[in-house]
Amino acid sequence: MPGFIGATSARPDAVSSGSDGALDIAQERYPWLRGIGPREINGSFWTAGDALTVSSVDASPVTFVFVLHPERDGTPPGHAVATAPAAVSDLLIALINVGPDGQVYWAQRLLN
Repeated sequence: MPGFIGATSARPDAVSSGSDGALDIAQERYPWLRGIGPREINGSFWTAGDALTVSSVDASPVTFVFVLHPERDGTPPGHAVATAPAAVSDLLIALINVGPDGQVYWAQRLLN
């Protein structure tokens, strides 16, 4: 997961970035999403990186951007995020449909 995702849309109030408990459910249901949810490290659970949340179909089109910085030596495992350099073939972009109570309906690969 990238450390930060920025987004804009036709309805800026309908997009945000951050973590979401539904990512844990999605990675359990879809093995190809392994690593997007919280990680257990030394008995604690850590979530590193951001996901983009779009809360309305009226928000379309949505444009997002993220920057991958070079890896920093000594970064604790709980704070590790995707780093540069990365080729487009290294990236995975997915759309996950999540209901109002955090239930995961489906997930689809959009890139790679």
